[in-house]
Amino acid sequence: MEVRLTILTLALVGGALAADHIDGPNAAADPAVDITDVFAWHEGGRLYAVLNFAGAGATTTTGMYDADALYGIHIDTDDDASNGAERTVWIRFGEDAVGNWGVQVTNFPGAGAPVVGPVESVITAPGGHVFVGVRNDPFYFDFAGFQSTISTGNLAFTGADFFAGLNVTSIVLDMDANVAAAGGDHVNVWGTSARRPITP
Repeated sequence: MEVRLTILTLALVGGALAADHIDGPNAAADPAVDITDVFAWHEGGRLYAVLNFAGAGATTTTGMYDADALYGIHIDTDDDASNGAERTVWIRFGEDAVGNWGVQVTNFPGAGAPVVGPVESVITAPGGHVFVGVRNDPFYFDFAGFQSTISTGNLAFTGADFFAGLNVTSIVLDMDANVAAAGGDHVNVWGTSARRPITP
C-alpha cells in the first residue's frame, strides 16, 4: 500500500490558530504548547508521525512536560481535512508522587486501551511504538543568510544552521500504516496543542 501524506501544523492557544517555529506570540510565554514542527512519513508499511514542541532555544537535556497541556496528532483518511480527522491520537503527561513523568496516549491505531509509560523511553504499543523525550531540533534555518537576504536584497546562504545544537521535546508515533489509514491510500496529518479545559 502506498500512503500519500499531507502535513499541517496548528497550535490552539487562547483560541488562535497558528503555525510557526518559535516565532508565535506565545512561544516564549508558553513553550510547552508551542509546536515547532510536525513531520509524517511512511516506510515499509509503517506510518511515522512526529510532533515537536518547546523549542525556543532550549539546550536542556530534560523534556518539557506539562500536565495541563493536551496534544493531538490528527489523521484524516477521507481527504477532507477541513471537516476534521477520522482519528485523533491524544497525548498528555502526568507526574507521580516522587516526580517521575509519564505519558498517556489514547486512540493509538490498533490499541484498544490507552498506551501508558515513562517519558524518555520507547514504549511498545499494540501494532507500534511511542517515544516522548528530548531530541535535537531537526529544523534547518540559515538565519544569518536570511537576515543578509532581507537587508541587501541579494540571496545569501551561509550554511550555518541557527537551530544546530538546540533541542525540542518530541512526541514520536510509529504506527501500522494500513490501520492508521483505515485501509485507505491517503492520509492528512496535522498536530494541535491546547491548554485545559479542552479535553479529547
